[in-house]
Amino acid sequence: MMTAQPRSAAPLDDLTARLPNLAITTDDLSLYGTDVYYGAEHLPAALVRPWDETDVVKLVQAARELGFSLNMRGGGLSYSAGYLAKNDHSLLVDLSAMTEIIELNLTDRFVTVQ
Repeated sequence: MMTAQPRSAAPLDDLTARLPNLAITTDDLSLYGTDVYYGAEHLPAALVRPWDETDVVKLVQAARELGFSLNMRGGGLSYSAGYLAKNDHSLLVDLSAMTEIIELNLTDRFVTVQ
């Protein structure tokens, strides 16, 4: 069983050190505090942009160990507050850079991208 590590005084610095290849920003996060109908009580601690599945796996592991929660965003608008931060230690994960088409299924009408 894995035990959570205590959060350091600078968890974002720890996250950046663990994931040096990810784009992690804290600049101008006010846009990410709203969607079409809702405003969040908290802004995300940072915006993180993984490039592929491997980045996402590493991000989830590091976030868990550092005590961050994750909110996913695919690049579009939300009408349900789905990607809004629920607390002050949420990371907004922007998946819009993952644009490689893995499967295009015309029969069942779905696309799998990474």
